[in-house]
Amino acid sequence: MAEPLFTKPLQIPKKGEKVYELNAEEIHGIHGRRSIKWGLGPGMGGFSPLEIRDWVKAGAPLTSVDLMLTRGCNFKCEYCYVGELTPKEKLPFDKLTEIIDDCIQVGVKVFILTGGEPFVYRDNKRSPLDVIEMIHQKYGKAGRSVKVSMFTDMGMITPQIAQRLFDLQVALCTKRDSLDPSVQDRILCVPGGMSMMEKGYANLFDVGYGSKEGPPITVNSVFSRDTMNGMIPLHRWVRGHGMEHSIVPIHYCGNAENDPQQEGITSVHVKALYEIVSLIDELEFDDPWPVYSAFSVNRTCNRNISGVHIRSNGDVTACSESPSFNVDGSPIEDYVFGNVMNGDRLLDIARSKKLKNHRENFPQGYGDYICNPEVCDLSANDLCRGGCATRSAYSRIDPVTGLIVQNTDRKMYSHRREDPLCPGWTNLAIKQNALKQGLYAQTLRDLLEPARELLPRNMYDQLIKRLLDSPPQLRA
Repeated sequence: MAEPLFTKPLQIPKKGEKVYELNAEEIHGIHGRRSIKWGLGPGMGGFSPLEIRDWVKAGAPLTSVDLMLTRGCNFKCEYCYVGELTPKEKLPFDKLTEIIDDCIQVGVKVFILTGGEPFVYRDNKRSPLDVIEMIHQKYGKAGRSVKVSMFTDMGMITPQIAQRLFDLQVALCTKRDSLDPSVQDRILCVPGGMSMMEKGYANLFDVGYGSKEGPPITVNSVFSRDTMNGMIPLHRWVRGHGMEHSIVPIHYCGNAENDPQQEGITSVHVKALYEIVSLIDELEFDDPWPVYSAFSVNRTCNRNISGVHIRSNGDVTACSESPSFNVDGSPIEDYVFGNVMNGDRLLDIARSKKLKNHRENFPQGYGDYICNPEVCDLSANDLCRGGCATRSAYSRIDPVTGLIVQNTDRKMYSHRREDPLCPGWTNLAIKQNALKQGLYAQTLRDLLEPARELLPRNMYDQLIKRLLDSPPQLRA
């Protein structure tokens, strides 16, 4: 069992006590950054919530749709949220054409293709590229604009596939957790897996991904005990190749539910890592950003404003990882709005009372400590919706110790939602003098030291000076 982080329990903030207090310029800066270049942050994170709300006000009951083409995958990642895979489960191409027709009618503007691994998908010789072309053809015929994004683990990206993705201007969210082959292959559970990924990246770079003219590309990395020591060199590799970096702290979900990797990753680690990479972005890439939210670069999940996820079994759900079962195995129906494989039309689901009620109730599901408009200006200004709802459903912070523990109340996906891995918890602990003395500074050093010899000359000293010469800045 890890040592407690707190010397005393956290208290629910009193009236007027804030985790984050932002001025108008800071609020405008975060909104503005999200609209610079769309991409694949978490849950439509590449768009400003204000932009999405404008689409809804214009009459679109649904603005984004995730299509889980298949559960099949070429890797067997030890922490995969999908859990036990059923490779043959997929969305038939004919059903996809019906879904796209409905999407045009209800105002969908963004599609995100997911899996499993999308490139495992085949249906009557149709591939994910055929799905993308079909989407563009139907939207073009209807005189509508559309953006298509895709998650991929990179292991199947050939030169030909890379060129077609570029030609179709597909935004990508790719995978890489480490620059160390032994670490990456162990995570993938496939020998030589990292070599396959590197060939995929080389093929994408060859056709123009990572350039200023290329489509957006983001690297998704899981932050765990396994990847902790290599996260800073990985971040520099990502940014140095013209890509954005989405860092996802591991938590209790899917295969990671019983994986010891999630133990020991806390809000303190997340805040420290974000402070380091934000300063690297400033010093090396002239791209400064303040550390506030549970996502790097202050992205946020916008899925529950006006999006849905369609699983490979046809379930239309709140998001890819919204809980389907309580801890006792009983089903949770709150986050499933219909099933397109069982005769339900997406057209009807998008306008259903159940989905409408979910949309209206979700913003009111804030918590007591850090995730509510009274204590956090991110929440008050529609800049964060409680962090990652899935993390809130499966994991929670123990306010006595500061450690992450398994959550037994899956309904916290939408009720009393507080992301246990948000840096705001550490801010609150510092403000209440509850964090162990020297812990935050030691965590910064622990993350920086393994990267010392790999950083440019003098950068380590600059980082240490900026981060450790004074107490942690709360930006409040």
